[in-house]
Amino acid sequence: MNWLSPSLLYYALLAAVPIVLHFLMRERLQKVAFSAMRFLRKHSVETFARRRWLEWLLTALRVVCILILVTVFARPFFAKSSVADHSAAEIVILLDTSRSMSFGTRFADAQAEALKIVHEAKPGVPLAILTFDRGGPGMFFEAADAAQVEDYIRGVRAIGGSTDILAAIDRVMDRAAQKHSHGAVHLVSDMQASGISHNRDIRRLPASYSLNIHTVGGKDAPVEGGVAVEGGSFSADITPGEHNFSISVRVFNRGPERDVDAKLNVDGKQWAVKRLHLPRNDQTVATLNCTLREPGEFAGEVLLTGAPALLAGDDRFNFVVRVVAKVRVAIVNGHPSSDPKEDAALYIYTALNAGSESACVAEVFKTLPKLDGVDLVVLASVSSLPSKDVERLSAFVKAGGGMLIAAGPGIVAEDFNASVGLLSPARLRNWSSGEETYLVPADSHHALVTHLVTEGKGDLSAARFEGWWEVKDSQDARVVLRYSNHRPALLEKQFGKGTVVLFANSADLRTGDFPLRGIFVPFLRESLRNLLNRGEKSSALGIGDTLAVPAGGSVVLMNAPHGPGEAKVPAQNGAASSTQASAPGIYKITSQGKTELLAVNGDPRESDLTAADAGEFEKMISSAPAAELRNTGSGVERVILSAPAAEVEAEHRQMLWWWCAAALFVLSFIELWLAAKVTGPAPSASKEPVLSGTKTAGGHA
Repeated sequence: MNWLSPSLLYYALLAAVPIVLHFLMRERLQKVAFSAMRFLRKHSVETFARRRWLEWLLTALRVVCILILVTVFARPFFAKSSVADHSAAEIVILLDTSRSMSFGTRFADAQAEALKIVHEAKPGVPLAILTFDRGGPGMFFEAADAAQVEDYIRGVRAIGGSTDILAAIDRVMDRAAQKHSHGAVHLVSDMQASGISHNRDIRRLPASYSLNIHTVGGKDAPVEGGVAVEGGSFSADITPGEHNFSISVRVFNRGPERDVDAKLNVDGKQWAVKRLHLPRNDQTVATLNCTLREPGEFAGEVLLTGAPALLAGDDRFNFVVRVVAKVRVAIVNGHPSSDPKEDAALYIYTALNAGSESACVAEVFKTLPKLDGVDLVVLASVSSLPSKDVERLSAFVKAGGGMLIAAGPGIVAEDFNASVGLLSPARLRNWSSGEETYLVPADSHHALVTHLVTEGKGDLSAARFEGWWEVKDSQDARVVLRYSNHRPALLEKQFGKGTVVLFANSADLRTGDFPLRGIFVPFLRESLRNLLNRGEKSSALGIGDTLAVPAGGSVVLMNAPHGPGEAKVPAQNGAASSTQASAPGIYKITSQGKTELLAVNGDPRESDLTAADAGEFEKMISSAPAAELRNTGSGVERVILSAPAAEVEAEHRQMLWWWCAAALFVLSFIELWLAAKVTGPAPSASKEPVLSGTKTAGGHA
């Protein structure tokens, strides 16, 4: 028998209370010679003996009730986990194929360790292998034939994605819950510290599984460390002009103090070079600029020279930039006014057209214009549109257009929800006012927040609002900004190939001073730039991501870090298919005479080869594990035999506390009946005579 809350068992000492009370409160009798009742003596003795026996039975029943009550709260269960059980079940191998495993001989050592586990498995024991990287493990390969498993292990390659050990453990949990299986889990990894996230909910391995940790990389020769580069921010769509392209990158130095050169190359031409001083085990930010005049799509990279890179591709950041013509924006004014402070479209129009460097050409309309040649649509305080206009807008967005909705205070919520609300990321509820509030980021990973906050283009919290729209959050909408009172302020939602953004406020001075603040212009321009649906994905792809190839198309890796010998990726012909980005670089996808450039980069955290402490990892997956150390051919191996989460699962499944509670319920009724019988009226001379010749503490009988 095991207990989920064994500390509560100390309350079982309360079971002594009924016994103590029985001795303290029992009736005391004294014998008195009374010759007239001597013939009833025998009957009275039998009556009181029976009563004493019932009193002891009642006391015992109360003791049992207290013990059962303590048992209910201590939550009992029967545990079946043992090392013998594990050895008789399946073997699950978690093989790390992340980018850090490509350093030195780590992956070859991991394959050898996995093959050794298979060789030592008993014949007929089911085997399952899970390769994991990029934060999301793949599919289980299952087989009872050891030869098939060995062939699979030999054919696996380190793809090069990011490490996420906890995600692999989660997959084992899900599988165990579905199959109700048990066995031994063998984790073969370099135990990279950056691959174990501490900012997430930790699930613990079931007690029906043992965990065997096989760490590789311990025999690596000491390294001084290298450099790695990561893209900070840049505009993927720019317009022609002088110094129109600027990119900021973050350079990591994992080694001694050194100087490096950061070079900006676009389409094979070097445009800028910056000398950087890197302190020991530190990082710095570098910004480089160039001028791209001709419209079109350009492939570029920021390359570091003068220092080694531990992993292939760490010394460069790949990107794709497009030079486009002015973006045409159609603004529909739903609240025109002769007072500039109350005109819903005036400040939007002025902000988008201001300055020769603006990428937008905005026009104001009273009704929805023809959308031929229009890139973006802004609805400024528009309460409703005719159904035909809603249909046109829907087709426009689904085809890849972008729409920004600025909801002013004069909008009728019912009309909006029945019309424009069909495309909005959220429905409007009611207008709230009276409380002053300001904007705060809600999604730190969104491109809008990154560009505004990271690049320091203004202070979001500077503007004050005296009112806002209460909205109904949609499950598939992304909340980008919130008000300081936690209400959603800016929501984004995908429709087909396009995107719709809802700003739950107006862009004039009716509800606050937002248009007068320095953040207003960059806020509008960055919001619309993110709606263009062009270019952002080109810098967000990582190694291991899937590249979609249209029917009859082909894909080529243009600048592989290993050289031209690995530049080409097998072409995908015939039907639409996909391939995996196996290396960092610029991928060119060609189909029906059209080309698309995609930039793929490695995770710079993978070049931090610091290994996690095995003991700390144990604490993450089990608060009080039963573990032991075993000597193996490759060194000491720590084996976790059980985990509390499985105890909770076993207790929930068995529900012994429910049966104890039911027994307590029945015994309570028996106790009440027995107590009434014991404490009932004492026998009298007219019915059952009392013991002859006795007197109680209260008088004589």
